[in-house]
Amino acid sequence: LIKNKGNFLMWDPKVIKAELIKRGSSLSRAALVRGLSESACRVALNRPLPSGERAIAEELGVDVREIFPERYIQKEAE
Repeated sequence: LIKNKGNFLMWDPKVIKAELIKRGSSLSRAALVRGLSESACRVALNRPLPSGERAIAEELGVDVREIFPERYIQKEAE
């Protein structure tokens, strides 16, 4: 489920997509039901986009810091 990136353990994008499919959803659906552009969650997998990151986390029922720790833990430490 998780890969090591620097000092952080994060979810692999392929795992995120697979988990959404298992739950009957998709990146596009996660974005659209929250009023975001269809590509917002896909963009969030590749670069920081807080709205897309939150949509993915909400769709999976997981804290956004668990999925994208490298993007949030550093901010909290500053």
